[in-house]
Amino acid sequence: MTTKVIKIVLVDNHQMVRAGLRHLIEHQPHIKVVAEAGDSGSALEQVKEHAPDLVLLDIDLPGENGLTAARRILTDCSGIKVIALSSDPDPMLVEEALETGVAAYVRKENSFEEVIRSIEIVMTDKLYLCPETVTVMVRNRQQKVASAQSSEPRLSEREKQLVRLVANGLRNKEIAPLLGITAKTVETYRVRLLKKLNCESTAGLIRYAIREKIVEP
Repeated sequence: MTTKVIKIVLVDNHQMVRAGLRHLIEHQPHIKVVAEAGDSGSALEQVKEHAPDLVLLDIDLPGENGLTAARRILTDCSGIKVIALSSDPDPMLVEEALETGVAAYVRKENSFEEVIRSIEIVMTDKLYLCPETVTVMVRNRQQKVASAQSSEPRLSEREKQLVRLVANGLRNKEIAPLLGITAKTVETYRVRLLKKLNCESTAGLIRYAIREKIVEP
């Protein structure tokens, strides 16, 4: 019985990362890299040209971030699956990725075997989260349950870090490199945080930070 070869497009703004992944994937007889891209615009072009089965996508792309690229790929190219690669374990980012429609979320710190496992699983029409991400998501869910049972919402350490940076007057583009994410992702986090804390503005967020002693007045 002949095994269908899985065609992949690699998307990462670091050429060395793409070269490393390509080198390792080339040793898998059932997987073939048909194209590479370093940004979201060229990623969509390569996907349309080569019609791959799957896109291995770094969601921490500069400029238009990887989740926007994933959304465009999934909208414009039916039948293609997207695996998100990221160094950020934040549960809000994972949830956003899943809402976008990605089939898997894999940490860049994971082994190459984990990447191959994710490819094989999503090609059977299943979702996949690496074990580290599952742990983070479960803990986040537990925090949400605990928060719902209390009068005040509970913030994760990541959310507290964002509150401190915002309260200290930093702009999104200044916060982004400190958290290792894009400015657009920072904006998404801020909007969700305002909603979670029932704050109408940044000023309300700062008042919350002072009241809860997250920052000094």
